[in-house]
Amino acid sequence: MSSDNLSNVFLTLQLRMIEVIKCHGGNNYKIPHVGKKRLQRERAILAQFDISREVIEVAQNHLEVNQE
Repeated sequence: MSSDNLSNVFLTLQLRMIEVIKCHGGNNYKIPHVGKKRLQRERAILAQFDISREVIEVAQNHLEVNQE
């Protein structure tokens, strides 16, 4: 498998994890289309995706409430 394909797989896994976090661990999510192939052609592909602080805080609050 080429390094580009492996990079795409890893980036897709990151996107999935972010979406799972947003839906509080469920599997009812859609992976957003980010145009990885276009970004590769433009040499603008990211090594990782950012997750907003707000999403992290909501997930932490959800975990704390469900642990009580």
